[in-house]
Amino acid sequence: MEFVKSKKGKEKVIFEGYVYVKQKKLAHGVVSFECEKRRNKLECKAKIKLRGVNLVGRLNNHSHGPDPARREILKVLQEMKKSAEETEEAPQQIISRSVSSISEDAKAKLPTVHQLRRNFRRYRQVVNNPPPVPLNISLPS
Repeated sequence: MEFVKSKKGKEKVIFEGYVYVKQKKLAHGVVSFECEKRRNKLECKAKIKLRGVNLVGRLNNHSHGPDPARREILKVLQEMKKSAEETEEAPQQIISRSVSSISEDAKAKLPTVHQLRRNFRRYRQVVNNPPPVPLNISLPS
C-alpha cells in the first residue's frame, strides 16, 4: 500500500494495483477511499476503508483490471512536482530525468511535454508568489 498526492494535493492510495481517492472520514479514525474510476464511464464501485495504514474493510469488486502504468505515472508526477519546488532546474531537465526511469507503457500515458512544462510554470508561480495576506485596517468614520 502506497500513499501519493494528487495534482491538487489530495490523498490517493495505491493498493493491489488499483488507485483509490479519498472519499470521506468515518468514525473511529477510519477513512473511506473509492476507486478513482468511480466517476468515469466505467463507474467502478470498489471501495476500501483504512485506519491509518491498516485495511479495515472492502466493498464491491472492480469492474476493470489494474493499471500498473498508473502507479508509475503518479509516482513520477509527484517526484517532478517535488523537484520543481526544491530546485531551480529547467522544467525540461526535470522531465527528462524523471521520464528516463519509467516503462514505455507509462511514458505513452504521460501528459505531453508541453503540458508538463506548463504545469511547472503554474506551480512555480504559485509557490513563488503566495497570495497576499489581507490587512485589517480600520478607517476613521
